Amino acid sequence: MIKMKRIIRNAVAWALTVVSLLSIGLLKPFATYTPTVYTNTVLSSFSSLPSDNTYTAVGGFAIGEKGSGANRRNSMFSLVANSSTEASSKLYYYSNISDLSIRKMFYISYAGHANSMTIDSHNIYVTGWVHEDEHLQSYNPYNNIILMIRRTKLAQKNNGDTLLKDNLTTGVENDFCVLHPMKRNNDPATSGSQPYVSYTKAINEITVYGSNGHFLVHYGTLEDKSRIYTTAELIEYNGKTLFVVSTKKSDRFILKNEISLSSGETMSPQDMYYDNNKGLFQSFWIKNSSGVGNKNVILWAKPGTDIGKDTQNIDGYDYTRYTPDRIVFDSLQSTYRKIEFESLAIDLNGRMLIACNANYTNGSSADGIFKLTKSNGSNF
Repeated sequence: MIKMKRIIRNAVAWALTVVSLLSIGLLKPFATYTPTVYTNTVLSSFSSLPSDNTYTAVGGFAIGEKGSGANRRNSMFSLVANSSTEASSKLYYYSNISDLSIRKMFYISYAGHANSMTIDSHNIYVTGWVHEDEHLQSYNPYNNIILMIRRTKLAQKNNGDTLLKDNLTTGVENDFCVLHPMKRNNDPATSGSQPYVSYTKAINEITVYGSNGHFLVHYGTLEDKSRIYTTAELIEYNGKTLFVVSTKKSDRFILKNEISLSSGETMSPQDMYYDNNKGLFQSFWIKNSSGVGNKNVILWAKPGTDIGKDTQNIDGYDYTRYTPDRIVFDSLQSTYRKIEFESLAIDLNGRMLIACNANYTNGSSADGIFKLTKSNGSNF
């Protein structure tokens, strides 16, 4: 009886301690998060892209930092891939987002589907992922190369130039290099002599995460379409720049996907974008049973905060998971037969700009950069 009273007394004491910690905010339980769903959204044209019968797949998009300050975004970049072979792309460069008449175009190989791009103050990074297996490059068996394009080189190029890859034979540094992702070697028998080995998962989405040379990449997708991300970073080793993807469980997190589909609808993940102030945006394109796609949903989460945060256990490990808000654009107008959000970024003025594959109802191209706002015209 005495032992039982002691157990009860200890349990009561522990419960009171937990209540006390909760009351002063030192221990915070995960509460069910009710996401905000923005459905009254407006899409308007920001800049059209030239029509081209060969380069028709609008893809990656990025806004670069220019000038002083932490978030000075003034230059704009957009990729358009050769949609038939994915062997080459056009890179459009706008040096001043306030004057879109100033534009250069460059040709670049190795960009694959060209659907994911990110940028820091030094380089532009493009995933070389290809859409169809038959297009897989012999030099890219894991479908995960990263192109690192040097921004300083672009200023020296002329409109219509072809960007040149580094010459590995002579050691000449040209306009861009191709990075084959690596991971840390966890085999104690070989890690001493070979600290990095090939990373073998495909990479089709990338965004700068926090600072230069640090990234988020898509790591995997769960059965419920929730997405797993992990970190990556540039590391200098033996005179070379390595793109090293983390395989540590503690560096991964999950973005919960609560997008509901109607009968016959299909959902395709697009590019993602991270903003230090606003959070992570992940875009999805949705087609109906007739193959018409003018509905897009952007998941919006705040990694690193407690907003929408809980955990999900997978194989005995509790991963951090975020329930995101949702930004929905569903064109009820007859303007577009197709509007596909490919890649997005936020400019200096807080505007959400999106590179879109688009067609008018008559079939003509409406490809370009669009601006997405709330119905009252305010930014997200």
